[in-house]
Amino acid sequence: MQAGGGARFRGLEVQTAESNSNAINILGYSRTPDLWAVVQRSNGGIGLELKARYDNNASNLLRRSDHWPFLQRGVPALWFHTGLHPDYHTPYDRPEKINYGKMEKIARLVYQASWDLAQQDGRPRMASESLRP
Repeated sequence: MQAGGGARFRGLEVQTAESNSNAINILGYSRTPDLWAVVQRSNGGIGLELKARYDNNASNLLRRSDHWPFLQRGVPALWFHTGLHPDYHTPYDRPEKINYGKMEKIARLVYQASWDLAQQDGRPRMASESLRP
C-alpha cells in the first residue's frame, strides 16, 4: 500500500478512524446549496460533524463519484462520504472496521434530511438556479 493512499487520493489527506469518528464528508454542497442547507438543519438533533471540503480540489473526487452525472444534468445530489482512510477501495476495507454507531447516525441524517425535503414546498435548486430572481 502506498503512503498517503497513492494515486487513489491524488494529494488529499488520508484520514484515520479516530480523526473521523463522528464526521461525514458531504460532497456536492457547492452545487446544491438548497440541499446542503436541508442536511445542515436536519443534522441538528443528530450531531455529526459535517465536513464540506472536497467539492473543488486537484483530486476531482466529486467528479469521480456516481453523483457527478446527476449534477452535470442539473439534478441536485449530495454524496455522503465517510472518509479517505488507508484501506479505502482496497481488499483491506473489511466489515469489521465499520463504526456502526456512526453508520446509524448517518442513516438517521439521510432519513431526516429526506423527510424534511419531502415536507418542503418546491424542489431544491442548483447553485446557478439559486442566483436567479
